[in-house]
Amino acid sequence: MIGAEQDPLATIRSIVTHPASAGRPSTPSEAAGFINALTTTGGGHLWQPGPGFAERLLKAAEVRGIQGPRIFDLQIALTAGEAGASEIWTHARGFVTVPGLRVRDPFARI
Repeated sequence: MIGAEQDPLATIRSIVTHPASAGRPSTPSEAAGFINALTTTGGGHLWQPGPGFAERLLKAAEVRGIQGPRIFDLQIALTAGEAGASEIWTHARGFVTVPGLRVRDPFARI
């Protein structure tokens, strides 16, 4: 059986616990606490792709000519858009989005 991770929580945890993180890496416990706080006291929601998501993702990637790691942007954007988000915050340059989903860089100068 072949499976694929569709939840960016692993990515968040990977970044904040990475040994080269700015300052110092978070401990696994700190990372789990941060993610838990986002979804409890922070009011965040964990979105999961719905049925048929893989087909929609692959079709959108084919139509748009998405190559390489930008498929992960599209995966996140498509999941967020289908969950009803109107805006996504990311510091990733060139983030691939979907129609109706505005991209905002929270670190950009205003």
